[in-house]
Amino acid sequence: MASDRKSRKTKKSSAIPPVVVVRNANRIEVTWPLADIAEEMIRIDLEGTSLVLSAKTKDRTMVQTIAVPAGSRITKKRFFDSTLELTLEPPA
Repeated sequence: MASDRKSRKTKKSSAIPPVVVVRNANRIEVTWPLADIAEEMIRIDLEGTSLVLSAKTKDRTMVQTIAVPAGSRITKKRFFDSTLELTLEPPA
């Protein structure tokens, strides 16, 4: 059993960090913590009613899809302290 416990401790987690989405009438704020990932490895796609965020490491690709109103646009993008921060504005 000791070896079983040891293997569980050394196994890397495959969980995708959760995206936090805060919506109000004027904007949508998206925050995604991405420890140990370089900004160059992050991709942001906004098409129709989907905001697709993806990040690659040497071991895996993480993808998060968020529903947004059609016509939304990204007005602010920042990667700071291993966290992706986006602000979107829905159409007027």
